[in-house]
Amino acid sequence: MFDSVIAAGSVVLADGSTVVTNVLNTLSTWVIIGGGLWGVFGGVTLAGGLKDHAGPQIQSGVWQLVGAGIIIAVAALFKGLVS
Repeated sequence: MFDSVIAAGSVVLADGSTVVTNVLNTLSTWVIIGGGLWGVFGGVTLAGGLKDHAGPQIQSGVWQLVGAGIIIAVAALFKGLVS
């Protein structure tokens, strides 16, 4: 059927620890991005509350920003420990 034979070279698999490290670094990066997006939405909520003088909305926006900061800090700390 085939007139030519394709010679396959040796397949080099990634080291198990390298794969785990790469996956954890990627997850940490995405968690940092997610925390940043959470902070953006918190800022929008806070700005809307300040504009409308709505106390509960201001409180919600502030706590969302605090939560975003914690998420980013923990993900950055975890990324530093993994790499």
